[in-house]
This record gives sequence, structure tokens and C-alpha cells, in this order.
Amino acid sequence: MKILRKILYFLLFLFIFLSILPYFLWLNIKEKRDDKVLYKNSVFMRVDGVELHYRVFLPIKNEEKNQKDTIKTAQKGVLMIHGFSGSTYSWQKNVDSLTKKGLLVVLVDLPAFGFSDKSTTISHANSYKSKLLWKLLENIQNNQKNAVTKWHFVGHSMGAGTALAMAHQNPQQTDKIVLVGGAYSGKMQSGWFGYVLAYPPLVRWVEVLATNYAYNPAYFEKLLKGAYSQNPNEKDIQGYYSPFEQEKNITRAILAMARNSADSISMDFSALQDRITLIWGENDKWVPIKNAENFIKKYPKSTLKIIKNAGHCPMETHNNEFNGLLGKLFF
Repeated sequence: MKILRKILYFLLFLFIFLSILPYFLWLNIKEKRDDKVLYKNSVFMRVDGVELHYRVFLPIKNEEKNQKDTIKTAQKGVLMIHGFSGSTYSWQKNVDSLTKKGLLVVLVDLPAFGFSDKSTTISHANSYKSKLLWKLLENIQNNQKNAVTKWHFVGHSMGAGTALAMAHQNPQQTDKIVLVGGAYSGKMQSGWFGYVLAYPPLVRWVEVLATNYAYNPAYFEKLLKGAYSQNPNEKDIQGYYSPFEQEKNITRAILAMARNSADSISMDFSALQDRITLIWGENDKWVPIKNAENFIKKYPKSTLKIIKNAGHCPMETHNNEFNGLLGKLFF
């Protein structure tokens, strides 16, 4: 019994020690965002108390060679929603091909990522995020007087769930839905792990480890190499790394997302399935193509397109093939 008591005392001491220690360790983060990392067309809008960073690209019509006319109104638009660790940068190779064909293009940073809100109290349920984004689109149309009557939604990886939720919430204003490496089962649950992530010393430990060992160009180069299935260039590394370098509370926000992603609404997409196209990289190791096949089994009227030799981010690494697929779907 004495040995057992000593073991318990030691474990209690160790627990207390490890709970206190991270507060004495340094966080390698900047206190203020450098506005130089933002884009020329970066805009911030507060929607239901949540600050969203987004970018709007007006449609351009080529009526004659070497002549471009900016169109102030468009009948259709496309909202492109990034995946985990992504931002509006994720779609930088896809915008021009869409605006040149007359589409209004909106890119948005989801809460916890890019330069959007880093609050730890935001709900990350897809049904809630879809409401935020529908209000954002409404405000964009009101501010810029763009008469968009139908929207296409393109969601990558984690963003696929939000794209589907937006279509589910407002099918009348939805045209095509494109899921890029991101088949979605319909319901997210945070489970017991969410409660573990709420323990403040654990949050602090993750911050210490992330800011000192993960938030650096070398780590993001390795991360992107896995996602791209090829070596990234310096521009891509910096494009993904910048928000993590500049945003003070990004780690806490991401952990809060893991806790607050449970969705009380179970969604069925049977009525939308003929509008859904899945685009997958042949060599996607992050979200195996089996996920796409399972989605097709459940919704057989949806379509699967595979891009050869591509990884998890075909819209970036194989943008010509990807843009060609979107062109055939949208026009």
C-alpha cells in the first residue's frame, strides 16, 4: 500500500508539474499581423459577430482579342472554400479561368484559418458556417450590386462539408457543387477528445510545440510536399505559412474548432446528388479515393472525376486539368 501511495503521489506531482510548466515556456509568435501579407483585394466583414476575411474577383468578358470589359453584374457566381490549414491562397491558380468566362468569384477564409476570426467560442458546425457564408454572399451582392441568382460551390477537403451544407440550406440558389478531395459523410462529432482539448495546460502545450517546432517554413514545406505529392515552391510555402506566422491565436482557434465541430443537423444530399461532382487526385494520400467511392455508392447520381498523378491539392498542382473540369461543369 505504501508503494502504491508513493506512485499515486508521484503521478499527482507529475501531473501538476506538467500542467504548470508550459506557462513558463516561450511562444514563438508575433503580437501583431503584418498587413503586407494581405492581398490588394482583401476585405474584412463582421457577420453575426464573426470577422471574415474574403476576396472578390469581378467577372471579365473578352469580347475582342486584347480587349477586356469588366462586368458589374453576373447571373452566376462561385464561392471557393479551402481545406484544413488552407486560406484564400489555395485557389490562386483557379480564379482567372472563371472570371474570364463571366463568373463572379468569391474566396473566403473559414474561421480559425487564414486571416478570419480566431475566437475560441465560434461554432464550427457546417450548418452554422453555411449560414455565415450565405449572409456574407448576400452582403457582398448588396455592397457591389452584383445580381447573382445562382451560386456554384467548390469545397476542398474540410471545406467540402461546408459547401454541401450551403447547398443543403439553400438549394434554390445553388447550381453545381464540387468536392475536391473531400467526400463528406453528413455529420461531424467531436466526441470525448473535444473535452480533452479543452484542458488549458494541454492547449498551452500544443501552442508551445506548434509555435516553436511547426510554424516555420521548413515544416510547411514538408506539409505541402505530402499534400501536393511533389515539391512545393517558395511562393506556395510562404502562402500557406504566412497566416500561421502572423495570427497570434491560431493554435487556440484550431483546437477550439476540434471541440466545436459537432453538428446537430444530419444532412441528406439525395435531392442534390445530380449536381455534385467529386474531383480527386489519383495519388491523394491524405483523403483516400475510397472516401469518394463510398460517397458515390451512397449518392449514385453524383459524378467522380480523377486527375492522374495529382495528390490532395489538384487545383494547385494540376490547375490546367482542374480548371478544364470546372469549365465543363459550369459552362
